[in-house]
Amino acid sequence: MMRRSIIPRRNSNLASSFFSGDSIDSDFREMINGLEDIWQGRGLSSESAGFGEMKETDNAYLLSVDMPGVKKEDLNIQVDNGLVTIEATRKTLFENGGGETRRISRSITVPQTINRDEVQAQMQDGILYLALPKSAENKSKRINVSDANESFVKLFADSSDKSSH
Repeated sequence: MMRRSIIPRRNSNLASSFFSGDSIDSDFREMINGLEDIWQGRGLSSESAGFGEMKETDNAYLLSVDMPGVKKEDLNIQVDNGLVTIEATRKTLFENGGGETRRISRSITVPQTINRDEVQAQMQDGILYLALPKSAENKSKRINVSDANESFVKLFADSSDKSSH
């Protein structure tokens, strides 16, 4: 079984561009700061920064991502060409009637051997859980050897006759 930490693919100064006021709760701010530490290469493991982890089983890749303060309705998850993209939208309303919308997006590289049609996502207590089943066509398969029959062997004889002309 393989266990990997997840490292986001791009660098940015998220904390300064993502937060312009004090209306965001401290849990969400802590998550973004932890992501920035990882992106800046400060040596934090994904678990210590509150980012999450990926585990591999025989049948699936299991991904858990901390998403404090994010509702499942505000998540958009896409799986395409070995890339899982998780986008969270957070809406904040101000007392004066105004508001703002902020987005954060994380892209995580996964093996392309996953069955996209069977991916499952669930959320509990601020943690997003993704099960990315491995595609059956990419699993190894044992081939049984049987006694040859005349018609099967004839296929090979016929094809070698054609290739020698």
